[in-house]
Amino acid sequence: MTDKSVPEKLMAAVAAVDRAAEAVLSMRSLDERTLWQKLFPKRSERRQRHRVRRFIGTLDGVRAAEPHLLPPEALSQIRKRVEAVLGRLEDDIQARRPGPREGAMMATIIYKTTERFEGILTAVERGKHPQPKPGHLAPGDLQR
Repeated sequence: MTDKSVPEKLMAAVAAVDRAAEAVLSMRSLDERTLWQKLFPKRSERRQRHRVRRFIGTLDGVRAAEPHLLPPEALSQIRKRVEAVLGRLEDDIQARRPGPREGAMMATIIYKTTERFEGILTAVERGKHPQPKPGHLAPGDLQR
């Protein structure tokens, strides 16, 4: 993925997505946590939420770094990471059986992650089919 036409900032953003996803996926699942972590879950849960927020932030970084220039293999890599993180979050929801407040928070996190990835896909599609700006239409090219 060292294509010269892809900006360095964009490839750094893709690498950040990879690292942040790995941090989320490396967290212990609820079944694997020690008795101490199960009795006092606040610290480990905060750490996990922080890692998920960082992952969402890296998706924002890709959206801000000209995603229409992403090569297909980089987009595929991001898709795999997003699907893996979403799968992990859904597994945690099923294992935890959260109350309404925590369930709403987890659903919001899943929604935000999906929204960010869809924003990347939209930007990639716009880059493939750029729309002319309204002031730059030729006299006979009015869109209906």
